[in-house]
Order: sequence, then C-alpha cells, then structure tokens
Amino acid sequence: MDWDDYSAAQEYYHVRSIYYESERFKCFHEKHAGEKNRKKYRLRYYNDILSEHTTVFLELKRKDDLIVLKDRLVTSFGALKDPLVNHDIKAMVAAVGENNLPVAEEFLFDISLYQLEPKLLVQYKRKALFGKFDKNFRVTFDYELETARVDSLNTNALTPEQVNPEMAVLEVKFNGTLPEWFHQIIQSFELVRNSNSKFEQSLNYCYPQLAQYI
Repeated sequence: MDWDDYSAAQEYYHVRSIYYESERFKCFHEKHAGEKNRKKYRLRYYNDILSEHTTVFLELKRKDDLIVLKDRLVTSFGALKDPLVNHDIKAMVAAVGENNLPVAEEFLFDISLYQLEPKLLVQYKRKALFGKFDKNFRVTFDYELETARVDSLNTNALTPEQVNPEMAVLEVKFNGTLPEWFHQIIQSFELVRNSNSKFEQSLNYCYPQLAQYI
C-alpha cells in the first residue's frame, strides 16, 4: 500500500467534524438502540481553523442495516455557514450546486424537522493508505480522539479534550471483495470486527447525562 496524498508529508492528517444533534439527542439514541436505518449530520473539515476560505464538506451519513452510505457536498465555509444557520435552501444550492439539490434539501429539511443544532466537535489524527493495485482499497488508522461541546459553527477558540487516549480505530474500506493478501493478515493476527463509534464516545464524554443509557 501507499500513503494517500494527504498523509504523505507527515504520515497523518487531522479530521474535524461538527455534529448536529437534537436537544434530546435523537441521533445518539438511534445509534445506541441499534436502529437499522438511521442518519448522522455533520460538517467536516481538515484544517486547523475554520476561515471563510476553508474547504468544508457537508455530510449526510446513512446506515441501512450493514450498509453505510454517505452523501457529501463540498464548498467553502464562507459560502455555507449562513445558509446552514438560516435554513436557506436557495443560498445552499448556490453554494453546493444545482445537481446537489436533493441532498441539500434533505439536510435542511431534517435539521428543521428534528430541530438539530451544532452540538459536538470531534477531531482526531488519521493515517490513510490505499492499495497500489486497487485504488478503491483503503485502510485508515484513527487515533488521538479529542472532543468538545459546541453551540455554533464557531469552533476556533475551543480547546478539545482527549477521549480514550490508548484507542486506535482500524477501518478497512473496499468495493466488492476484500483482497486475499489482506484477508490473510486478518487471519494471521486473529483480528475480529468490532463496532466503534467516535461520535458516541465523544457525546458520552461531553454530556455525562447520557451515561444512564449505556
């Protein structure tokens, strides 16, 4: 495998996500209850700070039983923040493009319907590699998970705290069939698949009242 373009310089990069949640933590309870069909809503970026020119990704992540799907809209933070705050679909489409209208409408409709607001910052370091012969085969290592409460999209002044510092999450992503050589690695080290949610761990850390549901 080779490092991906973002990891090549220092073998990792930062991933930062602002998650939307309801006052009663709708997304958390759906995740904890193991509902087969559920969604998460987040704004993701990779820079240290958010500025008007920062490239951001508005993501609607769906879980359909064992299948995970992600719709991703890309634009600048300056173009996106006002439409998100004001729930302005016309300005949103102007920012992300007419071809992304269905996803933009769904995102704004859901955050209005469920009264979702920015609630949580989750950030971590990621090492990412892809197959030399199969570019769709990716392996990522996420570690040094940090989190903080938020009540807006202005996160630059926050000082996130570390969560579960000894944890690292290995994810294997592929289309179709897992490469045989990697399957042999899994067997050799007797690796087993476990569920792990950085979102859920961070919510539990920032909102201790959720511990009663664990």
